[in-house]
Amino acid sequence: MRRYCILSLFFCALMNSCEIAYTPSTPELAPESVRNAALMYAQKYAELGAVYEWGAQDPLPKIIKVDCSGLVVRCYQYACSDFGYSLPFTDMNAAGMAEYCDTVSPPEAGDLIFMGDNNSISHVALFEKFENQKVYFIDSTDLTGGVSERSYPLDSDKIIRYGRLHLYH
Repeated sequence: MRRYCILSLFFCALMNSCEIAYTPSTPELAPESVRNAALMYAQKYAELGAVYEWGAQDPLPKIIKVDCSGLVVRCYQYACSDFGYSLPFTDMNAAGMAEYCDTVSPPEAGDLIFMGDNNSISHVALFEKFENQKVYFIDSTDLTGGVSERSYPLDSDKIIRYGRLHLYH
């Protein structure tokens, strides 16, 4: 009987410690290291000639087909893995992704740019830089047929907002 009580106490303690261990941490904004790594992965997709396909999220190094949100998710998954972070989602469209971001101004390399028409988010890209009154970013779009660096004028009405992702550490 005593052995049973000791085993029961041990089991309860173990369950309580596991419950604490599996409680998700508080999300934090993506640090510079992760943002820069995500941008580097996006550049790699462009270098490898990734093509646009709506809904696609093929990982490297296959024949790569990826849409705008798939590009961002994959690049951030790789970058998070490099630095011990995780995304609060595994698959998300551009508008849904905006819910996991804080608005930032000005953005920094690797932050997200949410775009669309009539203030309705329908596209996401990774911010690269401001230069010559333009905003440069890397995205996947049917306009170019794949992943590439593009730019819009700073005052483009396509740009809705800039965001920094929440991550778990």
